Amino acid sequence: MDEEDGSADDDEHIRTTLFTGDSEQERTGRSAKEHATNGLSRGAHSGSGVLEKFRIEYPKKYHTARSMSLSMERNAFCELCRVSGRSPIHFELGNGTSGGSGSGIGGGEDGGDGSPEDNPDDKVRRYFGFTLRQYMALGSLALVDFLGFCSMSVMAPTFPKEAEKKDMTLSEAGLVFSFFALVMFFLSPSMGSLMPIFGTKCLFISGVFIAGVCNMIFGLLPMIEDNFQFKVLCFVVRGLEAIGASAFSTSSFVYVIQIFPDNVSGVLGILETFVGLGMSVGPAIGGLLSSVGGYAMPFFVVGLIMVATVPLHIYLMPPIKDNVKASQAVGSRSKGVMKLLIIPSALVVGAVISVTSNFWASLDPTLEPHLREMGLSTDEVGLVFLFCSILYGLSSPFWGYMADKYNNHWSMMAVGLIASAIGLFILAPLSWLPVNKDVLWLNLVGLGILGLSASLTMMPAFNFILSSAIDNGFQESISTFGTVAGFWSSAYSLGDMTGPSLGGVLLQHFGFSVCMTTMGVLCLVVGIITIGFFGLIKKKKKRPRTMSDKCPLNDPKIAHPRYNSVNDDRSGSMIVSNYTFKTETTEV
Repeated sequence: MDEEDGSADDDEHIRTTLFTGDSEQERTGRSAKEHATNGLSRGAHSGSGVLEKFRIEYPKKYHTARSMSLSMERNAFCELCRVSGRSPIHFELGNGTSGGSGSGIGGGEDGGDGSPEDNPDDKVRRYFGFTLRQYMALGSLALVDFLGFCSMSVMAPTFPKEAEKKDMTLSEAGLVFSFFALVMFFLSPSMGSLMPIFGTKCLFISGVFIAGVCNMIFGLLPMIEDNFQFKVLCFVVRGLEAIGASAFSTSSFVYVIQIFPDNVSGVLGILETFVGLGMSVGPAIGGLLSSVGGYAMPFFVVGLIMVATVPLHIYLMPPIKDNVKASQAVGSRSKGVMKLLIIPSALVVGAVISVTSNFWASLDPTLEPHLREMGLSTDEVGLVFLFCSILYGLSSPFWGYMADKYNNHWSMMAVGLIASAIGLFILAPLSWLPVNKDVLWLNLVGLGILGLSASLTMMPAFNFILSSAIDNGFQESISTFGTVAGFWSSAYSLGDMTGPSLGGVLLQHFGFSVCMTTMGVLCLVVGIITIGFFGLIKKKKKRPRTMSDKCPLNDPKIAHPRYNSVNDDRSGSMIVSNYTFKTETTEV
């Protein structure tokens, strides 16, 4: 443990003095309904001295208790609104949390008593569960993902040929591709730490602009006569483009958490559809435009579109304020990254992400020679890649919806890894198996399984890491969201960097069957580790966590600071006055 929780006497003192804003007589004299309504506008300054002392001495208990307090406020107020017919309060994005950082509901740092009259978006209409503002943000994020991954893959059909003219070897050309993932691997956590300083929107817009400009510059590099300068600038420009990509990619995750707090996995699934679309359409766009206007044409078109969409993103994407001061976030950013790395569940999920991106990226340099040996033309090979990418993109929203609905993330990841191993074994059966490996339909079956299983594995991963971080004492702040997003991007980039290299070496020395079998064994091993690790945790914690399990401050015998009658029936339900509603159970 990182800190001592204090003695029993300290806990008793905390219980009785943490949220002292009313006298004991006042707490026991008001009705729950009146106290819940009036408590919304009371502000966060009651007992501020005791709260500040407790926050410093017991930070983990403080944030757990505060989270539970905000959750109870939100549930109670929503129930009162339902009974009385009032419109529920719209939780502003600028408050940093769903309830703000002031009075808990609708208060925030900008003032206001949390009443519906103070919030103009209270009665906003929803279409299929999302508001118009959410649809606008989703469209902006989808456009960035499509263009961003299209710019990454547009060089695939044109750059190797141009590099050969400049006396670059195949290994050097491959390093240019891998250098992009290498830079993202190291810089993504740093981008998460910079968000509280510069702001999420600033990093998002800057990343899109930098990536677009660098993409256009990359198209001008063949104009350099000196071969050595050409090689160096290829790495420099590609690295700068990776800096922009890591900025807008990490910021995108934070936007998803803040704008779609109840549909994180589902929205990520929708965005993954555009990621897969960009990766599959990018090579086709690159080949078509290069045949029309030469090597520089695809880079200019894609890069210019990215830069031209910057004003649109400035208008569509809302600014996000953090509930943690920038100076405080800067002082704890290194601790946040290191603390996340020592969480066992986060490390296991990081291995899941890396292994999945590893086998997915290994198909780029290995599948084309294998299909060419079977007699497929270049166009037919492209259709096979497109088939796999389409299955990945179409299945991602479904798996994201399932992850949000059933909240059983580790089971989905384990099943996805085992299914991926089966798909890899089918794709390249070993010689001693009684199967003809040169049959096209067998390869299509294996690739189809890989497309479905890869999305099944990836969709729940981000939300699971975020939940693990918060359960282990991280604040629900922009700094935490950025750290988790950077961790996810780094884990993915690690597999994206090692996949082509490992796949190329295995293909060259042992053949395609051994290469795919090795990738399948890696998936199977990590899948078994995932089942064993999280299965053991679930066995130790059979009953769901309730309010009293999370913090001793939520003992049913203690009056809640905002409500004078709170009962915990130890079965996951909370009764406030005459209104009953379920609390969320969290799986570690």
